Amino acid sequence: MDIYLKDSKSILVSGRVSVSLLRESFAVLFPFLELELMINKRSVSNSDKKLAELSKNKIIVDFEITPEMSVEELENEFEKQFGIEVIIFRRVGASLVRTSFTKNWSLQHQNNKGGEILNDFGLVK
Repeated sequence: MDIYLKDSKSILVSGRVSVSLLRESFAVLFPFLELELMINKRSVSNSDKKLAELSKNKIIVDFEITPEMSVEELENEFEKQFGIEVIIFRRVGASLVRTSFTKNWSLQHQNNKGGEILNDFGLVK
């Protein structure tokens, strides 16, 4: 598998991975966040295409998504490696909220806040 959870703490991303597998792995590591991939302002999140097929870049370097990484760092890494826009949403009750105002927070902190909010609403056991 070209993308995987390393010790349940990080995701290795390569051009050979499909968008759907990337999103599934992200959801396992960060259950209260959602990863959206955009090209030319259009979502490609439901695609089974490989990241390399969608990439604007000819040379792609693998990288890891870690809990300590901020939303901004993740956005920048996807732009740099693939030329793909990434948007992270956090669950707030039954809604998803874009993390633009808290993009300096780590993915883990964002995920924890999403869990806390759902817990406060009584939606998480």
